Amino acid sequence: MWRYIPGASKPAEPSSKVEKHARDQEYDSTKRVRAYRKEWEKDFDWLAFDDIEHVMYCKVCREEKQTGATGGMRQNPFYEGTDNFKLDSVKSHARSENHHCAISQKNAKEFAPGKSPAEMMVTTLNPLSLARLQLLFRNAHAVAVHCRPFSDFSWMAELDAAKGLDVERLKLKEDLERAKYISLISDGTTDASITEAEILYVRYAIDGTTKTHFVGVSSVAKADAESITRTITDGLDKNLQINSEVLKKKLIGFGSDGASVMMGKNSGVATLLKTRHSPVLQAVHCTAYRLELAFKDALKNVALYSTLSTLVLGLYLFYHNSPKNRSGLKLAADAVNQQVAIPTRTGGTRWLPHLQRALQQIMLGYKASLTHLEQVEVEPGQRESKAISQATSAARSYEVCALYVGCCCRAFQGLLGSAPKMTPNLQTFGEDGVFQGETLTGPGDINSAMIAVLSGLEKSLDGRFADMKTTVLSALKISSFKFWPSKEDPDSEDFGSEEVRTLTEHFAPVLTEAGVATTEAEVEWELLKERIYGKYKTVTNASWSDIITLHKDDFPHICSLVDLMLTIPASSADAERGFSQLKLVKTAHRTRLNDDAVGDQMMVVLHAPSIGEFDPNPAIQLWNTAGPRRRRFQVDSSDTDSDRE
Repeated sequence: MWRYIPGASKPAEPSSKVEKHARDQEYDSTKRVRAYRKEWEKDFDWLAFDDIEHVMYCKVCREEKQTGATGGMRQNPFYEGTDNFKLDSVKSHARSENHHCAISQKNAKEFAPGKSPAEMMVTTLNPLSLARLQLLFRNAHAVAVHCRPFSDFSWMAELDAAKGLDVERLKLKEDLERAKYISLISDGTTDASITEAEILYVRYAIDGTTKTHFVGVSSVAKADAESITRTITDGLDKNLQINSEVLKKKLIGFGSDGASVMMGKNSGVATLLKTRHSPVLQAVHCTAYRLELAFKDALKNVALYSTLSTLVLGLYLFYHNSPKNRSGLKLAADAVNQQVAIPTRTGGTRWLPHLQRALQQIMLGYKASLTHLEQVEVEPGQRESKAISQATSAARSYEVCALYVGCCCRAFQGLLGSAPKMTPNLQTFGEDGVFQGETLTGPGDINSAMIAVLSGLEKSLDGRFADMKTTVLSALKISSFKFWPSKEDPDSEDFGSEEVRTLTEHFAPVLTEAGVATTEAEVEWELLKERIYGKYKTVTNASWSDIITLHKDDFPHICSLVDLMLTIPASSADAERGFSQLKLVKTAHRTRLNDDAVGDQMMVVLHAPSIGEFDPNPAIQLWNTAGPRRRRFQVDSSDTDSDRE
């Protein structure tokens, strides 16, 4: 820059790094030692010095115990004391949140009764704000009176701030108007009032995004196919205004458990719905149930599995019915330095993961359970000593343990797609038959049992899923990218063509009603498939929602067919989850709740947003327009003006 300034000369070169280093060393050797200055106390009357510890501290923070360790604030160095004798450090503390909080606490204690800012503020609140404060105190009183946990106060306060009417059913109606196809999922149970109840869900897909939504729960006078079918259709008409004409245009699938009243070929619910409302309806027996049934079929003739099942059930009842035994198991786990694993039951819903979890718990806490059983077995006066001795012998059996590890784990991995977490493998037992430090008894060869289990499993799967090989259900596999061949595979060229033709022929009436040209869909399938293979190197990473969003304008017919495939349910697991929520809503103390009240509450619990995210404005608008006469709000202008201020 100096070259372009007239009369300027070249500036001096900067000092070398060696000279700078020498100056820094000289400064470090001669710099002064900082010390506390008494004159600081004139400007900061809260500051004090500890001659013994040789630190300065804040008298107010110590008096009010403002450590800064709670409330999300930073640690307060002036509470314990600091030797950072800098004026900037003192000023920084004076501006800190910790110091301001301590000063406020001290001032509040020094005010005369009725004169503190907080007390004066209450007297000047506008009526609306005072009412909100009253709600908080009423909530605190209710929590104390009803012996509720203090955590209830938080959600009660959130509820008061976001209270309003639910509009989830209205949102569902709007979605179903957009959806071209729907499927039903239904199942029955007995609620707390010992009444047969039927729960109903609706499943639909819009632009590749699948949703399963609760519709309602209704009591059934008689648990036969005719009564259940009538209950389902009446529930759809009452809650969603879906009548027989809509079902004829949109209903394509029905999912339920394998009970004959639901899936019977001659007069089951699925057959009645197909005959009366939708000839193209495709009924699906829940795959989760069938997996569990296939597993039991494969093991029912294996004697070792019967011993294993008896052991698991016995251990569950032994610990579930006795707090003393559970306490003893925890002490045994601490003694052997092992994680506490309380045995769980194998029942519940008829799902294979229940059995998987129960067996996994046994193996995780194997050493602790065995140690505790051996201790209980020798206790004097033990009435169940014989049963405990048998359980201990079974638990020490190499064959029983190896059956779970060698057979059951492999079956779980094949049926569920993954082995249980932290499950020991067969080699863990070792050649000497030792597992978790315990010597196992009995012969070490279970090859014959393994062969029987695995071969029986293959046979039972073929039997239980025979209908999955039929034309329509088999054609639905193209909706899952797991079944798509790789781009390099020669089969990829013709993949899906026959399946698309099968689906368009079977669902032709519904597709035509939805505006889908079946011949166009077959052509668009080939073009869409080419684009999918071109975009995704690994086709299993593809997503129908992304694909349809991008290509629905170019290929509307095949995209609509994909929505149809995604609408058909694979299981009735959602109904089972609904039953779990039903037991929480309709308890033994609330058996007089009617179906409408239970359904409304379950709709809110299952699908409504959280209390904090709930937007009351649509609910207020719905409430204001739903009555026979339009409601008129009476707003106090003084409250509104106070709020604005």
